[in-house]
Amino acid sequence: MKFIISLAPTRLSHGIASSLNCIEGIEVIFWDPANKPVMDMFDEVKPNVILCYPEYLNLQEMEIAISRYPETGIVCL
Repeated sequence: MKFIISLAPTRLSHGIASSLNCIEGIEVIFWDPANKPVMDMFDEVKPNVILCYPEYLNLQEMEIAISRYPETGIVCL
């Protein structure tokens, strides 16, 4: 299972990532939307779950990606 974390590198995001890394079968990947477009990330990684800030959901690219990958769960913090 692939988890994408697009949160800023804070104690919260690192805490979530380290907790998820303790679970067997989970791969955690940090994603910086400023450096990799939304669709490229979805097409390359094919994530199961994305943890992101709510403002990312307003991006037209994210809406398209979510429609193309409906099985991906989105968690907003």
